[in-house]
Amino acid sequence: MIYNATGSIWFDDFWLTTEPLPDDNGEPGQSEIDPEQAIFDLDPSKQEDIVVNVSFNGNTLSRIFNGTYELVEGTDYTLSGDVVTIKKEYLATLAKGIYSIVFSFSAGEDRTLTVEVKETGSGLQPVVRQTVLVNFRNASGAPSPWNNFINASGQTTGSISNLVNTAGEYTGWSL
Repeated sequence: MIYNATGSIWFDDFWLTTEPLPDDNGEPGQSEIDPEQAIFDLDPSKQEDIVVNVSFNGNTLSRIFNGTYELVEGTDYTLSGDVVTIKKEYLATLAKGIYSIVFSFSAGEDRTLTVEVKETGSGLQPVVRQTVLVNFRNASGAPSPWNNFINASGQTTGSISNLVNTAGEYTGWSL
């Protein structure tokens, strides 16, 4: 049996300790996160928390950073057992882009969750601008270059009547 200054006891084949468990070299193990990449959609109907499973390997979570901003536990993320949940309310404050969310532990190397923030849209089809061609009839009733409204499919959808040209302005017309 071997005692050390941290209060750990080494028996012939195991440690009895309140400190992080050692790996094969007598050091605390490396913490791991899963997944290491995630996507967050800014579309409100598609927003979801990002759930990260953590293998602490004897360590504890010290802090989580996005750049220089330190995420606030309980506000920006929660920790329950071996699961960190980054809240959608925090993620929704980010602009489109790629972010490195860094998990710092009591020992070992930091781990990075790469988050792509994007906006896929609501699923609605974009509005299609339709070109309208207007043609008129001349004084004798013959078609002139401006007489009908034509939709994008080439169908006549209406025409102008009662058109009066006064000093270059067309007035008194209706569809």
